[in-house]
Amino acid sequence: MKNIVEIVLFHLFLVSFVCCGVLEVRDDDDCDDDDNGDCNFNIGLRVSFCPCLEGSDDDPDNVNALRPGDIKVVAAMGDSILAGFGAESQSLLDITTEYRDISFAIGGRLGRSTVANFLRYYDEDDEVYGYSTGIGPVENDATSVFNVAVSNSLTSDLLAQAVMLVDRMLDSSQVDFHDDWKLITILIGNNDICNACLVPELFSVANYENGLRSALDYLKENVPRALVNVLPVPHLRETYELGTTNPQCMAIAHILAWSCPCPFHEDTAVRESIFEFNSEIQHVVCNIARSGDYEAQDFTVVSQPFLEGAKYPRDENDIPSTEFIALDCFHFNAEGHEALARGLWSNMFSRVGRKSMSYSADDPIVCPDENAPFIRTNINSMV
Repeated sequence: MKNIVEIVLFHLFLVSFVCCGVLEVRDDDDCDDDDNGDCNFNIGLRVSFCPCLEGSDDDPDNVNALRPGDIKVVAAMGDSILAGFGAESQSLLDITTEYRDISFAIGGRLGRSTVANFLRYYDEDDEVYGYSTGIGPVENDATSVFNVAVSNSLTSDLLAQAVMLVDRMLDSSQVDFHDDWKLITILIGNNDICNACLVPELFSVANYENGLRSALDYLKENVPRALVNVLPVPHLRETYELGTTNPQCMAIAHILAWSCPCPFHEDTAVRESIFEFNSEIQHVVCNIARSGDYEAQDFTVVSQPFLEGAKYPRDENDIPSTEFIALDCFHFNAEGHEALARGLWSNMFSRVGRKSMSYSADDPIVCPDENAPFIRTNINSMV
């Protein structure tokens, strides 16, 4: 067994460069309308989705053999993006409202495309738990549930979120903590980038890695039966271009520069150093996930890189569009969250090394089927 593990880890090392941006290949599996199992159609997905798929015949005991119907608990950790900050705000006066129930990874509002709802689709009994059911801050645990993302969080705050998440799971009568399979999604780093030029010694690549690893170490030690999606932070060069070329966003550029100063720094050299920092911490996510440090029979960490090279849609003059962007020109609106949900889902069912490193609302969604029914991990991607 030791030799097998060493071979697997060596293979991960050899191909780790693939998920870090050297190669971009995407699966082009289109979904069809074949009904291969019992699905939950009561969640009212407004878009055509994947064919039904049976869950595992027996409760799987290996994280590399998880079908979507095996996931019973969903959770999220991170910052304002996962909190759904401003996603349905109608004016800047209520831009700080957190619409957690439509957050792309964990929102549970009926009819919305979210990863949580996609998982519910595969559960005829609708027993998936943890998705957010309303708006408001993380302190509203009755509606935020297992979305413990906190707006303005830094990567150094992530361990505290992991502790909060475990406490909530242990306190919940809806969760069989030791036997339920859990999907946890992490997206963190926006605020590190926004402030990196102000206190460079605090916001270093090493500190980002340490903060992320501290949280992952805690989850691996304390959460049985978990698959953790870790997402690289989007590149804020896109936000800078949006704020300096799109007329709607140029009108509030001073607000953008106040809330996220470093990508909007007047010194070009400073801006470029921030964008380089942004790229470096994107690679940290990939390297941690492919390090082999978080591989166990009932636990794994997978990098889902669809945000790494994501770009906003452009108009005919190549000016970034606000089609998917909230009124503050930084966060994602409701349509943006739905696009992110499809991007994350497609990554989850694409092999490591073949995951799309960008997303588009026009991309066909990648679906599991009986020939490839499992959520892709570092290990089962080699089969």
